[in-house]
Amino acid sequence: GYNHPLVLTLLIIIAIMFPAKHVAGEIENGTLELLFSLPVKRLEIVFSLWIFTFFSLSLLIGGLLMGTFTGIKIYLTGLEISFNRIILIAINLWFLIMAIHTYTFLLAAFSREGGRTALRATGITLFFYFLSYVVKLWSGMEKLKYFTIFNYYQPQKLMIEQADPTQNIMVLATLSVMCLSVAFWKISRRDIPG
Repeated sequence: GYNHPLVLTLLIIIAIMFPAKHVAGEIENGTLELLFSLPVKRLEIVFSLWIFTFFSLSLLIGGLLMGTFTGIKIYLTGLEISFNRIILIAINLWFLIMAIHTYTFLLAAFSREGGRTALRATGITLFFYFLSYVVKLWSGMEKLKYFTIFNYYQPQKLMIEQADPTQNIMVLATLSVMCLSVAFWKISRRDIPG
C-alpha cells in the first residue's frame, strides 16, 4: 500500500499544494508582501509555512502507520511481519514526500503564480515517476535511475530486506536541504511586487 499510486498521489498533492498556494499564491495575491511588512523576519514567516507542512505530512504518514498496524493486528494475526521494516518504509516515504515538497518550495520562491508553480512541480514529479518506470522496463536506461527521486524509495525491497534505506534517506535529505537552502536564500532577498 505504501507504493500504491493513489497513496503516493494524495501525499504528493499535499506536498505540492502547500508551497504553491501559501508561498507563490500569496505572492500572487499580494498577501505575502503584507506579511513581510510586519515586524517579523521573512524567514520566520516562510519557515513556519514549511514547518506546518512538515508536521502535516508527518501526521498523515503516522496515520498510515497506525492503519497498517491496526490492519495487521486484525486481519493478519498468524503471519510474522516485521514492524521495523514497515516503520523504515514509512520513514523513507516521508523523506520522498518532503523532497517533493522542498523542490516545490524552491519553485514557489522563484515564482509569482501559485498555479504555475503547482503545474511545474507536478510536471517534474510525473517526469521522475515515469522515468523510474522506463528505467525498470528498459535495461539500456539503467544508468538514468540515479536521476529519479523514486529510485530512492523502494518499499518492496525494504520489506524483503534487499535494501538498506540509509543511502536512500541520505540522498532525499540532501536534496531537501539543498532546495530549502536556496529557497530561503531567494525569499530573504526577493523583491515581492516584481
